[in-house]
Amino acid sequence: MKFEHLYENLTSVGAISGSYVGRKMDQTSRQLIMILQKELGLGQHSVKEEDLHITLMYSKGVMRFPFMPDQKSIKSEIAETAELAWFGERGDCLVLKFDCPKLKARHNEISTYYNVKHTFDPYKAHVTLAYDVPNPTSIDTTKGILPAYLRFIAEYYEDLDLDWKKKRA
Repeated sequence: MKFEHLYENLTSVGAISGSYVGRKMDQTSRQLIMILQKELGLGQHSVKEEDLHITLMYSKGVMRFPFMPDQKSIKSEIAETAELAWFGERGDCLVLKFDCPKLKARHNEISTYYNVKHTFDPYKAHVTLAYDVPNPTSIDTTKGILPAYLRFIAEYYEDLDLDWKKKRA
């Protein structure tokens, strides 16, 4: 059986919900984000240090080949931070958006090569700081000092987990 057919069979029975590719941050970048989370008063809604990452691909589609992490991902990419923004269907997810042409290019490469489409187009590079903030207008987003740069390291793949919020609680 060809790989594509195996994946089609797995998705048809609900064994695989889609594809997720991310990159971890180095320790210094994670610490800078944690300081920002504290300055903003995000408390229990903050993403935990070990979970901080950038999403390169979040797709309800299944990749046509087994994913192979970019071997260059051992080297780091530096992203210049831009601004805080509210994302999510309810606007209760605080993110730090940034600019990094190499990460955008990698996102496009994954999309093209593995034949998957990002669920939330257009793709916007960001690190999520907090989820499910009950009253976003109570957060003074001018209060924290944004890190000038963040460094991203190892790339990884996971089957998309549509129940990730339940497991996080």
